[in-house]
Amino acid sequence: MTSEKTWKHLLTSKFLEMKTVKVKNIFLGLLAIVALSAMLVSCEQNALEDLTPNTQTQVAELEDRSNLSTNIVGTWWHSHEEDTNPTVENIYRPDTFNFPASRGRNGFEFLPNGDFVYFYPGPTDQQMQSVGRWRTFGNQNILIFFQPSINGPQFQRLSRIKVISINSNQLVIEPLNW
Repeated sequence: MTSEKTWKHLLTSKFLEMKTVKVKNIFLGLLAIVALSAMLVSCEQNALEDLTPNTQTQVAELEDRSNLSTNIVGTWWHSHEEDTNPTVENIYRPDTFNFPASRGRNGFEFLPNGDFVYFYPGPTDQQMQSVGRWRTFGNQNILIFFQPSINGPQFQRLSRIKVISINSNQLVIEPLNW
């Protein structure tokens, strides 16, 4: 009889211990969800603050960039000769621009169907390319989803191009970190 009591007591205590662990894990999971939700709300608020114009100039710039997905379509080449502060911004020109001679330029091709090609000089100055897909995010961000490359460098699977300004003759972006 005592062994039966001991067995029941042991089983009951193990069951309660399991319940406590389950409740604790559920509580920690809910806590993590709440923390992630708070982080997402904070990120969304920061993004909205970045997109909220404060001056007439900013309003005009946002109106110009509101058509980013149509303005960006085409081929753009880095005009490094025009970069006045390359750590802050890079200037790109359409492929119709009359560039001076250069050993190699990097560039982008944004196709209307969402395809993307990144051109860059290879080790022997031969033109290389990586392909992917693009889409706009907000009024000044372009997200690039690179396909894995068999030959050549591996770019971050998801990369971003931040547009400072754009018109039909000039694209100004923050320097690429890829």
